[in-house]
Amino acid sequence: MGELFERVCAEATLFDAWRRVEHKGARGGIDQVTITVFRQRLNDNLEQLRADLCAGRYVPEPFQKIEIPKADDPGETRPLQMPTVRDKIAQEAVRSVIAPILEKTFADCSYAYRPGKGPQKAIRRVEHYLSTKKHWVADADIDRFFDTMDQRLTLEEVQKHITEPEIVRLLALWMKMGAVDTRGRWVDPVRGVAQGSVISPLLSNVYLTPFDAYLTQKGHALVRYADNFLLLAFSSEAAAQALEDARAFLQQRLRLRLNDHPRPIASLASGFVFLGIYFRGELRRIAHSKIDQMKAEIRRFWQRYASAPVPRLVTELNESILGWQRYYGMVQPHEQFQELDGYIAEGLARALATRMNIGATVRNTDLYEHPDAGTHFMR
Repeated sequence: MGELFERVCAEATLFDAWRRVEHKGARGGIDQVTITVFRQRLNDNLEQLRADLCAGRYVPEPFQKIEIPKADDPGETRPLQMPTVRDKIAQEAVRSVIAPILEKTFADCSYAYRPGKGPQKAIRRVEHYLSTKKHWVADADIDRFFDTMDQRLTLEEVQKHITEPEIVRLLALWMKMGAVDTRGRWVDPVRGVAQGSVISPLLSNVYLTPFDAYLTQKGHALVRYADNFLLLAFSSEAAAQALEDARAFLQQRLRLRLNDHPRPIASLASGFVFLGIYFRGELRRIAHSKIDQMKAEIRRFWQRYASAPVPRLVTELNESILGWQRYYGMVQPHEQFQELDGYIAEGLARALATRMNIGATVRNTDLYEHPDAGTHFMR
């Protein structure tokens, strides 16, 4: 048994992994064992998992495949493959041991799923490049990235840094395990990694590290957040060349393709969007599409908590609001926050009126049309 795998199997590692899974409130998988149910026999469950891992007899359960609405396209859905709580703990234990090793190999231009990084720092990196007069950008994202990652190439990249066979075996098991959809049909994973699993974000950065290295070695100014990236240059021609270099490497080396973009090359003068922020000249605002998504989320919120007690309704609403404030507050979009103030306050007032049986019956669409600003709910 290798040193890293011994750490994975340690009681302390598995217990810490459990605590992180529990803290996230992760839902159960195909075995229908919830966090609450797993907790009832916690010590026995963790000891059985440890014993199975150490003996080499651990085999994950199939993923449960579900569909969730896409935030950027409410009419479309995104497939998620959910592991069981037990498998989440095993994946988290492995992730916690190998992530610090792999983290050292990642490029500085990569900002997603990494400690000390995140979208706000990615935006600041973009601002840095803009301050150096790189005012032309190529904006791109990878088509169905998690679904089309090559499993063999993924393992090859991991094995450049993690060679213990026990850990490689587990990673291969999780990548090759099939899923059962909501109709009970088996889905066999020919390619890709399960989006929704604990280990997939780490593997995604491993997979794209050669891409990051290739573009930066060619001198391109790259800012990547997961499968979305921006290339900044001094001219439109240089931005177009950078994009072509990126496209060729993804296709030829990583077997990935880019989504079609209606305007892949843009300038700071004409405006562009990255990670939900609209850049144009000195202006920084929340992108219009993100405002629409936030309003759609508010509509779903009122529907989801239509019968919830008022204190819970306000608590849940405030959590969403604080998240938006943290993310978008850096660009100080006061007018847009005021617009959302009115949108939220109108819906809240009508929800409270409905609970108190005041006024006529309210149609769902009435809650969101033509809101009046001025409550400062998001101050």
